[in-house]
Amino acid sequence: MFDPSRVRVSGPLERYAPGFLAELVGVGYKRQSAAFQLQLMGHLSRWLEEAGLLPEGLSLAEAERFLGCSPGGWL
Repeated sequence: MFDPSRVRVSGPLERYAPGFLAELVGVGYKRQSAAFQLQLMGHLSRWLEEAGLLPEGLSLAEAERFLGCSPGGWL
């Protein structure tokens, strides 16, 4: 079973992870789905850190760049 509370988000989005998880649970996400969303958040956070960006620097162009470099392309 996937436990979203065991997913660790590091980097610039780390401070937002608890609130994001609470919101996911609040709108009815199942544990496995919430864990996946937190894993995706962690991936984005590490990417932001590697790119030298803060969350405020995540423009549409940067989001598209992230999606284009992600495993499987996602686009």
